[in-house]
Amino acid sequence: MINIRMNELQILEPLIKWRILDLKTLKRESSYQSGYVSFCKKILRLEKLGIVKKAIDKFTGIKYVFLSALGKKYVAGSESYECIAEGHERHDLISVYLLRYFQDYSRVNHCLVEQEIKQDKKFRSKDQIIPDGLIEVKTINEEVKNISLEVELTRKSKDRIKKKYEQYLNDKNIDMTFWFFASQSVLNSYQKYFKELHGKEVNKFVYFLICENKLLDLKVMNI
Repeated sequence: MINIRMNELQILEPLIKWRILDLKTLKRESSYQSGYVSFCKKILRLEKLGIVKKAIDKFTGIKYVFLSALGKKYVAGSESYECIAEGHERHDLISVYLLRYFQDYSRVNHCLVEQEIKQDKKFRSKDQIIPDGLIEVKTINEEVKNISLEVELTRKSKDRIKKKYEQYLNDKNIDMTFWFFASQSVLNSYQKYFKELHGKEVNKFVYFLICENKLLDLKVMNI
């Protein structure tokens, strides 16, 4: 039996929604009242107990934490909660912080992470694609639109790209897809495949190049 107090677990509750956060953001989201040093000590204790795991940003050295399988049991308390898989920390981190960036826009109603999308009835069909994130926005005409987020850090096989591309083209639940790439070469390869598959320009896709050492330094590459 782990010796842990309820107020220690409560500071991790923002991870149920966001899955992975840096310590300063986690402290702010948890409304922890004491100082930052005290907060870090509590996180370190939870890490030693195996409740959370850490990921260190390779560019900035910033520490991020996410729930372990044990943390899922004690904090999330739900079988539907998905722990971050080993090796996917960087990908999921970028997905989460992009969603958090977009949630501040006035016409954004909701921002959903992958596990929340899977719980939506609209996305439960057998061949339904599950994006890395979903943004629900209200247009100036008061229409509700769904924008999916795809984070691509490495080059995938042509067959995988083709399948994903066609799924998005035919998906009636998604109105537009924002593709985020960590390198120009990966972006170029995707665009090349897209043009081969569909000769004319597709207004459903918008491409961004992200600067990984400045996570939210976004440049629109092609609209």
